[in-house]
Amino acid sequence: MGVGGLGKATDGVVSRYLNRRFSLLITTRLLAGTSITPNQLTWMIFALSLQAAPAYLLGLYWLGGLIAQLGSMLDGCDGELARLKGMASELGAFYDAVLDRYTDVITLAALTYRLAWDIGPALSAYAWLAGLLAAVGGLMTSYSWHLIKTALGGGDVAWPAILSDSRDVRMLLVAVGSVLAHVDPRILLAPLAWIALVTNAKAFYRLAVARKLLRK
Repeated sequence: MGVGGLGKATDGVVSRYLNRRFSLLITTRLLAGTSITPNQLTWMIFALSLQAAPAYLLGLYWLGGLIAQLGSMLDGCDGELARLKGMASELGAFYDAVLDRYTDVITLAALTYRLAWDIGPALSAYAWLAGLLAAVGGLMTSYSWHLIKTALGGGDVAWPAILSDSRDVRMLLVAVGSVLAHVDPRILLAPLAWIALVTNAKAFYRLAVARKLLRK
């Protein structure tokens, strides 16, 4: 299989132009000749991605953001390796989906806890609200997408590209905000609020149009 066939049609804009280019280099040049299985790689990427949480808890926003983004960029490697070696499986897809959700929630929880602490009592409630809604939205947009995709036999609702709710975009926003938080932690409120808005809006929009779509 050629390198061009290792990606996915559902890749978001960040995955297509940034993450996938990086992960393909890692997969084809470093992983293809090893005995590492795709499922083993999934767990390894999960373990690495979790290191963003202690970095955030220590107040190292920039490090937490860079680890979160690195984990997001490496997230495609297990699927690429599976397709390259002809080892794609439902079990691998299950591991990947579930562990991604755990990574997202744990990362956002650690980030939100430290952010609420650092910005003080006057703004801490906003941090908790934005962080909670971002975590819930990430879970629900993913869950509702899998449900509607299964029901429709593939595909999704029409949605403006500028309001992308995909994980690759969410993680990049968190990473950029985390690096900028070195100047002022309050900057992180903006990406958290944006993620909370677009993910929950997408999930509720699917609810609103589900009756019409699923009747067809």
